[in-house]
Amino acid sequence: MKKRIKSLFTGAGALVACSFVGKLLGALYRIPLTNVLGGEGMGLYQMVFPLYTLILTLSSGGLPVALSRIISVRLSGGDREGATRVLKLSLAVFTLLGGICSLILACSSRFIASVQGNEDAYLAYLAIAPAITFVSVLACMRGYWQGRENMLPSALSQIIEQVVKLSLGLLLARVMLTYGVEWSVFGALLGVSCAELLSALALTLPFLIFKKKWVKSENGGVRYAPFEPLTTEFGEDNATVFPSKSVKIDARKDNIALIKEILRLAIPVTFGSLVLPLTQVVDSFLVVNILSARGTKESATMAYGLFTGTVSTLINLPVVIIYALSVALLPRVAKLQKNQNEAGREAQFSLKTGIALGVLATLFFIVSAPDIVDLLYSAGLGQSQRSLCVSLIRTSAISVFYVAVIQSATSVLQGLGKAKIPALNLAIGGVVKVLVTTLSLFFFGIFGAAIGTACCYAVTAILDLKAMQKRLPVTFHKKGVWAILIATGGYAVSALLLKWLFLPCGRVLSFLLSESVAFFLFFALLLPFGWFDGAETKRILPFFKQKR
Repeated sequence: MKKRIKSLFTGAGALVACSFVGKLLGALYRIPLTNVLGGEGMGLYQMVFPLYTLILTLSSGGLPVALSRIISVRLSGGDREGATRVLKLSLAVFTLLGGICSLILACSSRFIASVQGNEDAYLAYLAIAPAITFVSVLACMRGYWQGRENMLPSALSQIIEQVVKLSLGLLLARVMLTYGVEWSVFGALLGVSCAELLSALALTLPFLIFKKKWVKSENGGVRYAPFEPLTTEFGEDNATVFPSKSVKIDARKDNIALIKEILRLAIPVTFGSLVLPLTQVVDSFLVVNILSARGTKESATMAYGLFTGTVSTLINLPVVIIYALSVALLPRVAKLQKNQNEAGREAQFSLKTGIALGVLATLFFIVSAPDIVDLLYSAGLGQSQRSLCVSLIRTSAISVFYVAVIQSATSVLQGLGKAKIPALNLAIGGVVKVLVTTLSLFFFGIFGAAIGTACCYAVTAILDLKAMQKRLPVTFHKKGVWAILIATGGYAVSALLLKWLFLPCGRVLSFLLSESVAFFLFFALLLPFGWFDGAETKRILPFFKQKR
């Protein structure tokens, strides 16, 4: 059992590490892209993503989860041919579905762009439309490899996707800038389509290479090719829940029944994934149109681009780290769910860690927003645009704290087998976001979008916390609250004071030195003042080494 748990953490750790690197590359990509496209170009670039993400979620959002489960069940029963059949059928059906969605998006690009308030965005839709087909293939292949308990192909494909987007997308954006900003955006998004294509190929080629290298062992079992892991992590569990007899029956189902089985598992996951894309689509139609009525189309597009492309990218960076911790902690809660006290201690430790990181990230953005913007975007943004970015970052910073709570609470609820609860809570938060954003845009301009997002996450976080506390004994003491307040004050004072003291060293070096000391001081103050109790403090370093 310990070996299987260690294997589980190793596979999840590899996927989390590559996911973090991939998302970091994606975030860093926005910095030079903003400098190439400028505020208006980023507005056009960002206008297409909400609808694009929504269509992706509808066409293939739940596929990796559904396919990985179905394929792992068949493999646990020795039905290798059935697993391959599932892959081939899903590829045929969902690639066709993705192709139809790509065609519809391309043909309706001018209409969609005009409804959104800027007809120049139709070129961006044309460039990114093929990506929907490629992502359908990508989703099927990721589900296949994850079903084999082999996370390496999926992890590496994310790196390939971001590297190609970073290099080819920027190159095409720079080359086509001479023809106008709308063509530069076309080039950047064409790089995204190419990145999805190469990522899909990176997952498909290993399957084509190694599928013939299966060999029969002496006892009639199946031995994997060198690219496969020699053992599966969930084989015992799947065999218990889905006995081999049912696997054999599944293998004889016709194609229609098999597609129904895939959809039965994929639809609930897709529903949970639709909430944020839907609210972002609403934003893409609301923000530019409402702000255009208050000013000009160009200024509205610029403000929308800075908020969704530049500011949101920065704000989401710390969320990647919090998400990685949540992924690592989820299996612990799942393993202990029958012991409420032990599971409660795990949940409390997870939540405290997430809250500490969320508070620190919020403070960092509020205190250091001017330095961040000047260091990263001085080449591509004018002074007024940089000032707007600083204000938007500070307004949006509170969202990081709420997202930290949501990530931690969601991982606990999912570990308890209550995945529908956080999805429903997020849906309620999404409704709040649309209502608040619509009203706030008229009074506060683009800041209304940031306010609406913060309200969405605040409502979701409160509902998730209540749901978690109903099921597990998770409590916070006044001593811990005082520890957070003291650490917050220590960070703010040290960051501002040290930045001024280190200023003779140069602005960049003073920024890095002061923030490094402030980060250390924040955590150093948390421990002695009681944010973590004695047992939790002793667990922090061993936790990262995965010693249980």
